Amino acid sequence: MGREQKKGSQNAIPKRQAAKIRPATLALILIIAAANQVFQHADAAAKNLAEFRVLCRLISLAQLTPPDQSKNVVEDSIAAEIDVLNMSASMGSWQNNFVTASTTPSKDAPDCTKAAKPISCDENYERYKAAYEKLKAALQDDQKKESYALKPPLTETATGKRVQKQLDKLARQARTIASQHAPAGPTGHITLSQKAKHELQQAIYGTQAAPGATNYNHIWTNTGTRQSDCSGNKAGTSLAGDIICVCGKDGTQNTDICGTGITDGTTNWEAGGSTAKATEILAKCAKAEQSELSGANLRQAVATALSLLKETGGAGHKLVLGTEADDNTCKTSADAACVQYGAAVSATKEVKIQPKWADHILEAANVLDTIEKAKERATTERQHLEDLKQRAEALYATLTIPKDTDPRQDQQVSGGVAPVQHNKCTLKNKTVDECPTDHCEYNSKKRNAKPDQDQKTQHQEQEMGQWREQEQLDVQKTSTTKRNARLTKDANGRIILEKISVFL
Repeated sequence: MGREQKKGSQNAIPKRQAAKIRPATLALILIIAAANQVFQHADAAAKNLAEFRVLCRLISLAQLTPPDQSKNVVEDSIAAEIDVLNMSASMGSWQNNFVTASTTPSKDAPDCTKAAKPISCDENYERYKAAYEKLKAALQDDQKKESYALKPPLTETATGKRVQKQLDKLARQARTIASQHAPAGPTGHITLSQKAKHELQQAIYGTQAAPGATNYNHIWTNTGTRQSDCSGNKAGTSLAGDIICVCGKDGTQNTDICGTGITDGTTNWEAGGSTAKATEILAKCAKAEQSELSGANLRQAVATALSLLKETGGAGHKLVLGTEADDNTCKTSADAACVQYGAAVSATKEVKIQPKWADHILEAANVLDTIEKAKERATTERQHLEDLKQRAEALYATLTIPKDTDPRQDQQVSGGVAPVQHNKCTLKNKTVDECPTDHCEYNSKKRNAKPDQDQKTQHQEQEMGQWREQEQLDVQKTSTTKRNARLTKDANGRIILEKISVFL
């Protein structure tokens, strides 16, 4: 028992070392573990094991579902909210353009050929009308009306017009952003996600039109000999066809050339190279590894597969994937299986040999990159719209701030009223730390602070001094009034008391 524990501890990864394992390394370990579900019985000496693995990886990636493009749409609701604020801040004359339209909509199309075009000819008319309808509904809602209730005279002022002009600018910016990331068009329009999926399926089964709800057809079929089916124009037609050429068995080639358990033995090429056998291998490759479907992963998988291509030993510019027969062909031969890609050699231009499935995979990679970039742009634009909304709300709030009508008492210094002495021990001092020790005493039972005795005495002396000063001012004012009063006589000898107004 002790030996088993000691042996187990030797194989265990130390905690410090395990903590240093990066997520990418862990992902690689998981991929290898998943791949072993297919390759666990594979013979390391199998001649076409490497070719099978790269083709199987391409097939497993091509069977994954591309990311949903619809998530990259920027919602129009934020721009619509800015439109409502803009409509609320607009003058009544502008809002009146949509009153009739909302109550009695016209069935006739507007005449937009006239010089003085009706408002309904404006390209943004429907957005304006929708904003007015939302504003009208909000003003009838007790919870929302306070947020949109502006007095009409305020929108007619210079300040109101300036604010509305800035709001209109923000609304136009928001509408532009939302329109650039609108949902896909009519029903029949193929989305980027669908296009990527179509390219991947064509890589597996061969070039064809999208079948819609039905399954894709095998374009490659074994209609002739192994040599004719795995070379010439048929080579590279599909991943399904190429992998059966590399791994399939027949009456002569009956070894596990791609590893044990990949495909079972048969007596002839007609059965061993059938699309039914190819479908069995496709199902096994689907379980090989669960990797992320991305443009980078697809390109890397194609590059790895193409790196295994070898130039044939015979005449002609041809490339082969797998193990050739003794005569440098892909004919039926013991312990040999391959697919041979060829092209006519031209002396004037470079010859490019690339399987058709590689073209479809690389096109799908480009589409996935476009989807990823659209996702990043959508995230950025959503944040941009949120920023525009906050700016619009801040602008709109300036129209709802009430004016100061009552002057502050502590600003009336010139009329003989002394400034208000604010209590330095405020109610916010709820803890000992918040209570200034110079001016407060903290009551631990009531958990509040009050002015200390020195501050109370100082405050009382200030009040008494202010009272005495005001009393002296009143006495001086009365004596000055009496001193400036004088008796005068008019022409009839009557005595008149004239008072001289004294402004202190």
